[in-house]
Amino acid sequence: MERYYFDWAASSPISTEALQVYTETALQHIANPSSVHSPGRAAGAALSGIRSRFASLMGVPAQQLFFTSGGTEANALICNSFLMKKRPIHLVISGIEHPSIFAYIQRFKQLGHSVTILPAPGGRITPESVASALRPDTALVLIMSVNNVLGTIQPLEQISAVIRAYEQRHRCRIHLHADAVQAFGKIDRSHYLPHADSISVSAHKLQGPRGTGLLYSRKPFLTPSPGGGQESGMRPGTENLPAIAAFYQCSLRCHSNLEADLAHAQSMKDHLIMELASRPAIKVLTPPQEHASPYILGLSIPRIPSEVFMRVLDDRGVSISTGSACSSKNRKKAQRIFLQSGFDQRLCDGALRISFGPSVTADDIAMLSRSVIEESDRLLKEMG
Repeated sequence: MERYYFDWAASSPISTEALQVYTETALQHIANPSSVHSPGRAAGAALSGIRSRFASLMGVPAQQLFFTSGGTEANALICNSFLMKKRPIHLVISGIEHPSIFAYIQRFKQLGHSVTILPAPGGRITPESVASALRPDTALVLIMSVNNVLGTIQPLEQISAVIRAYEQRHRCRIHLHADAVQAFGKIDRSHYLPHADSISVSAHKLQGPRGTGLLYSRKPFLTPSPGGGQESGMRPGTENLPAIAAFYQCSLRCHSNLEADLAHAQSMKDHLIMELASRPAIKVLTPPQEHASPYILGLSIPRIPSEVFMRVLDDRGVSISTGSACSSKNRKKAQRIFLQSGFDQRLCDGALRISFGPSVTADDIAMLSRSVIEESDRLLKEMG
């Protein structure tokens, strides 16, 4: 059976170019980048060069980039650094954060910190809700740049302006962290990078290898993981040089082709929405184009449980998702983002996520829409 993959927001297929760079780097640099012998110095120089090229690509200082095992660890480094605060602090977190951040709420509360969770009507956090949540003891605000389930783009520029104005009035310091895993290389960096104090990125969302990512942090922070001193002591452990090299390769490709890829993705998404519009039973949950990434589309077929429909399509060779891969095995966790976005329970029960990338074709989209329509018609007819 031929497979059709529409779960790129969970993980994307590694590109031929990234795999080639990985292999070449692994064969060329066999030494630990921290070793002081000649092969080690060569590996260290290669790592330093990639970091500098990443910094140039992003327009940030190289010393503010730290390579990690992925977006989850990058998020964890920021959260854990604030867990180490000796005095109680206040955090503001969006209700639609990725589980790698949202799961920290209980930990913060257990250690005596207070947390305000912001609702996200329609999948977007409003600057006004952030402004009303800020307090003199607020130390950390966590707002993702692009939601991983609905694809909604958060107004980080306006949110940052609210935070900076509050800092000036109250002479306090607030760290704004943005999970940019679904944004980096997919939408223009002006939407998120200039406005956040730190961002997290993951390679395998960009057709890079699994197990590598980066943290950009404009401000220094306490490291929760003392160890070997790698990554300026922020993230100890031998750097995965081949994966980092492949990560840069796919990042460069994405940024070089950003506009063309965006136009292609929007065309595919618009075509899919148009095809599904003929079936009133299929509800589009993702907001209009100006507020959403073209790479993600949230849907719901209210009368059909999402897990059932996902398995039916899987049997047909079509891979889609019910939400974040990190919460898909827990129904309540998988529904959280839809509920926090204001959708009713019936829509949440049938909620699905479709996500794609540059190699998805119009024929793929036609096959997907045909499968969704035929299977939903069949199941709804059987249900009566």
